[in-house]
Amino acid sequence: MTDNPQPEDTRPGEPGPAAPAADGPVVLVVQPDGTAWTQRIGLDESRQLEAMQALVGGWIEGVQGDGFTVICNEEGKLEGLPPNPLATQVTRDRTFFADTLVGTVLFCSTKPDGATGGVPISIEQAVAALISGEVERRHAEH
Repeated sequence: MTDNPQPEDTRPGEPGPAAPAADGPVVLVVQPDGTAWTQRIGLDESRQLEAMQALVGGWIEGVQGDGFTVICNEEGKLEGLPPNPLATQVTRDRTFFADTLVGTVLFCSTKPDGATGGVPISIEQAVAALISGEVERRHAEH
């Protein structure tokens, strides 16, 4: 099926291939094992929702930060998804959110009209710094 989003294989902190010609916002995907990449999702809002649901593996829940949104699986804890310490640390460092994020987590911006925007550079830099070890990682509490 051609409607599924394809990873661009761009890792934070590393130069990646040129962005594809297709339009649509880019999200930062952060896995529980600490791997991360940017991925373009569909231009059409209904396809964006489907793409985000596919990436997190279920219904989505959003956590608003200052200039960014965290998207995670709404029922991730009930489903027993593994903790995501990297996404949890980035979120805790920038919000009053004190819970532990689980499963695959997406970071993006939200436009004033509610539409999904691209990845804020501050979030991409924070994730890259944690992955590279420039910033000490703290273990998320369970």
